[in-house]
Amino acid sequence: MRHRKIRNLDEKMLQVEHHIMSEPQNNKGNWLGYFQNKEKLFLEIGCGKGNFITTMAQQNPNFAYIGIEGQRTVLYRTLEKIEEKELDNVVTIDQYDDP
Repeated sequence: MRHRKIRNLDEKMLQVEHHIMSEPQNNKGNWLGYFQNKEKLFLEIGCGKGNFITTMAQQNPNFAYIGIEGQRTVLYRTLEKIEEKELDNVVTIDQYDDP
């Protein structure tokens, strides 16, 4: 699948970076503590543009969700959806490899 380049991606990522966890190792063994008051934790590896994870998070506000995506432009689309839906039960881990 071809991904279109996003203009000013670095600047746009800065606007939604609060939904990115850059040091996930700090929460090892205590992910539910990070999310505070969530019942269950779900991980989506390869969350793509975020359709599934944001829909699930919106439908299940008592659950916590972590999304991992390997392409920065695609990760940004997920972050946009998290921001638009004002979800506080989703975080992404920055594992992208795009330059």
